[in-house]
Amino acid sequence: MAHETADLRQRTPQPETFVEARGVTKDFHQFGRRSTVRALDDVNLTVFSGKTTGLVGESGSGKSTLGDILAGLQVPTAGDVLYRNTSYARLSADEKRRLRRDVQVIFQDPVAALNPRMTVFEVVAEPFVIQRSVEYRDRKRLSVRIEELLADVGLSADIIGRRPQQLSGGQCQRLGIARALAMRPKLIICDESLSALDMPVQVAVAQLLKDMQTKYGVAYLFITHDLRMAEFMSDVIYVMHKGRIVDQGPPTYILRESVDPYVQELRNAILSIDERRFVRARHG
Repeated sequence: MAHETADLRQRTPQPETFVEARGVTKDFHQFGRRSTVRALDDVNLTVFSGKTTGLVGESGSGKSTLGDILAGLQVPTAGDVLYRNTSYARLSADEKRRLRRDVQVIFQDPVAALNPRMTVFEVVAEPFVIQRSVEYRDRKRLSVRIEELLADVGLSADIIGRRPQQLSGGQCQRLGIARALAMRPKLIICDESLSALDMPVQVAVAQLLKDMQTKYGVAYLFITHDLRMAEFMSDVIYVMHKGRIVDQGPPTYILRESVDPYVQELRNAILSIDERRFVRARHG
């Protein structure tokens, strides 16, 4: 039986590591002072291709800073970031340019993340223009691709001439997802990308993200303060507190078995919210 189990493990394809943080530390200099603030302290985290890695923690815990570092938007003070087992520092200029295409970010505020002067068409076309893609050189082909992306995220082509301020928050976030998917990235970093939306819209957009993962095979780093949403979205969850990873594991472990005090605080907060909803439901 042991031999059969070992053989099964060998035959089962293991997910490929797309990006990995190894001992990442980040210090920020305080303005007007000689001291520094440590935002990240010896953080290790792995994102596998085609999978969703949840990163949960309260505001100020360092989640967004880690996301920026994994996206190549910030440089760690110490430690290393590996893309497909190659250090970012060792990537060639062409490889870094390809990486910027392969890693996209969906930000927290869906309206503020979009240029108010651009139309919907221009917003989704922007990545094609920046990358000088085949679609960029063929207007008809570009129009077809943009309509396909809008349809993928549940937006109709009749909004193509509108501007972000003429759309709802949910529509703006769907538009942000369409733009992020334009270059067929390998990883999308969702930085609190549902928190500004109403609950029914959150659920709809979360399901949309899962559907797009199935269609495009994209990996997500899902950054959130909401443990319930992390459970719904993630294959594995990392919990961050004061710049450090305090626990990690499958959602069932984090939600039911972890004995870390901070994880227990997060679980208790969920229970308190669920109890309040039950009371409201009973008393109308």
